[in-house]
Amino acid sequence: MKKSFLLMLWTLGVLFNVSAQSEIKKWYSTLELNGEKLPLYLEVTADGKKVKLFSPRQSEKGFEVQNWQCNEKTMSWQAKSLHIEYSGEWISDSAYYLGQFIQGGFKAPLKWSSKETVTPIKVYNRPQTPRPPFDYNTKELTFDSDDHGKRIQLSGTLVTPKGDGPFPCLIMVSGSGPQNRNEELMGHQPFAVISDALAKKGWATFRYDDRGVAQSEGSFSSATTIDFALDANAAWKIVSQDPSIDSKRVGLLGHSEGGLVAPIVAAENKDIYCIVSMAGPGVSGSQIILQQIEDIAKAEGESENAMFESLNMANAVMTFVRNEKDSLSAAKTIRKYIFKVQRKKSKAVKQAIYNSYNASFNSIWMKKFIDLDPLPYWQKVQCPTLILNGDKDWQVRWNMNANKIADVLLKNQVSFQKVILSDHNHLFQYSETGKVSEYSEIEETISPETLESIVDWLSKLP
Repeated sequence: MKKSFLLMLWTLGVLFNVSAQSEIKKWYSTLELNGEKLPLYLEVTADGKKVKLFSPRQSEKGFEVQNWQCNEKTMSWQAKSLHIEYSGEWISDSAYYLGQFIQGGFKAPLKWSSKETVTPIKVYNRPQTPRPPFDYNTKELTFDSDDHGKRIQLSGTLVTPKGDGPFPCLIMVSGSGPQNRNEELMGHQPFAVISDALAKKGWATFRYDDRGVAQSEGSFSSATTIDFALDANAAWKIVSQDPSIDSKRVGLLGHSEGGLVAPIVAAENKDIYCIVSMAGPGVSGSQIILQQIEDIAKAEGESENAMFESLNMANAVMTFVRNEKDSLSAAKTIRKYIFKVQRKKSKAVKQAIYNSYNASFNSIWMKKFIDLDPLPYWQKVQCPTLILNGDKDWQVRWNMNANKIADVLLKNQVSFQKVILSDHNHLFQYSETGKVSEYSEIEETISPETLESIVDWLSKLP
């Protein structure tokens, strides 16, 4: 839910430099998602034997591209570390390659052009990102989890303060979408920043790559929130066995979807020490999605007609995904519906709208998430809980989520604190509007007030 489920129409125009005069050829692109523009480019050696993919607003480093094939008819490649695949055909009349981009369970049509039309790339400053040398200890830790009957190995970083342990520890669980251990997004590394702050206050942390991401094995695209709960519990078990960690004081910190994973784990594992829920959902996935569409549309200044059209289509598409027997059947029903309600638009526009909705909603994860209600899990939680939300969060609105969680914990006499941070967005940055389009523009990764709220609450635990 870090990424809005509002229409995910990805427009990517990539430019192929066919000049042979330079040893390095560059392909450029701009990815547009909910008002956010992410420049991308590829660097290709003249012989085509070495190719790197760059997303400068998300990471300074380039990612190796494998299986590069490009000729006058087709282009295809993979970026295995990012679980990206692309395959396209040359459209001579329009002078671009047209194909399909795949990352995890997300699919979208992509164009690759031969002329540079993107704006200059701006690399944003991220002053809070921790830089070595660190004044705490770090070590790589691997652990096993279950991927539909198959054993997979996940990998993460255990951070412990300097000095004598054992230390209390928080397992950090990321939000939706394939996330690495730092929960990296648009150059921000929220989990690295939180971990750094906690280490300086005597708390250990463990943050890990999602299954199928970076150094972790498994399939992300076939996983649901319940599978991610298995991973979080497995992480808790291995960390609790580490000699530097106080096994009686190992809790969970979850952001967004991670704030749903945490109570799922704690509902069954009564040894969970505490929960820090950062923008965690308190209502079903379908309610969150519809509210996201409404709130983000208003924040971005969309007309009421456009907003209601998006709400109606999203509601219908979720119903198809919920009721159809498999994704292929759902895709056929979604396409038929989109082409009917958008009949006045051109075929190309209707196809683009269908591709967007089908990619956003027709997945194994979404089918489960739509009807997943957090409250039955929160009903079983007995550990102390910090409910942390921003009042300008348009992705997980605080008053319909934090209040629901608080009501359950209060009724069950579970110790909790609810903190609603003024002028904070979904990423817990100070924000003027809360718009998704502001996320990359804001240099701050996590506000000092957010970090202080977490540290202060943890310091008061028994």
